[in-house]
Amino acid sequence: MLYLELWFLKVVGNLTQAVHAPVATFRSVIKPSALAAVVSLTLLACVDDDPEANASPDENLEALSGSIPPRANIGATTTAIYNTPASLALGTHRLLIKAEGVDGLEFGSPDDTATLVLTQGAEIVEADTYWVWTVEGFNGFYAANVTFDRQGEWDVRLESRGGRAATSTINVGAIAPVPTTGKSAIASESKTIDRFDIDELTTDPDPDLDLYQMTVADAVTSGKPSVLVFATPAFCRTAVCGPIVDEVSEIRPDYPDFNFVHVEVYEPLDQTDNELIPVLPVVEWQLPSEPWVFVVDGEGTITSAFEGFLTQDELRQALDSL
Repeated sequence: MLYLELWFLKVVGNLTQAVHAPVATFRSVIKPSALAAVVSLTLLACVDDDPEANASPDENLEALSGSIPPRANIGATTTAIYNTPASLALGTHRLLIKAEGVDGLEFGSPDDTATLVLTQGAEIVEADTYWVWTVEGFNGFYAANVTFDRQGEWDVRLESRGGRAATSTINVGAIAPVPTTGKSAIASESKTIDRFDIDELTTDPDPDLDLYQMTVADAVTSGKPSVLVFATPAFCRTAVCGPIVDEVSEIRPDYPDFNFVHVEVYEPLDQTDNELIPVLPVVEWQLPSEPWVFVVDGEGTITSAFEGFLTQDELRQALDSL
């Protein structure tokens, strides 16, 4: 699974205690050298060689946040939802969907549109999907915005216009630790360039200094809409953090009435004895993976939340809707 999700499940445990846990307890057992392995450009969950990485999640967390089986083989094809288990609960979410046949070949393309059908008993939720490339012309996902108003297990069916279908199940929890669409943004005191050197603010080799001018707290209480990106270009397990920070920086000049803030996920290694320790805002937002991008309106309410990669078109659409 993704590194931060593993950290979250192992260290936080009970969600009711998470907000009050001291930041010093959120320590990784993984050294930076463990990150040298080749990582996929997709959001495939990583499994570490450390035997602790395969430990079962705390029962309380699993009951609250739900868990997603990595794959289900039902009928002719399979599908997988590439959202971390701790992020899915009641409310609105952007789901990332990958489908493949029993021959192991993935299917899906921008030209092969699909519908996502989720059922729980008599309850049926349908959502149109759209295609997003992680690598143009090479690798992509179906994406869909879905609102869950019931917790528990849902049957998932992806029906493509090309005549193929894929099925699976997901489990939706009652409470998600990550602030979701419609919730208030957390006013975290992130680091800014007027108080810290740039090397302490980001692992981006070519940083946009305008992303470090204000704290998350200043941004979400300013009365202006904000874009918050939590990402670690140097240590990203999904290999998309750097490109996402670049995309946010690239569109920033087009939205002068928005605040833009980048929060590096980890404390500087020279201050932590080379241990990957999440910064306080990541702990406060209880992010189980990276990267995350949140769009917040002028009232401090989250209007969009993107886990993993996203495209400029998706982000622009979210900003243009405010």
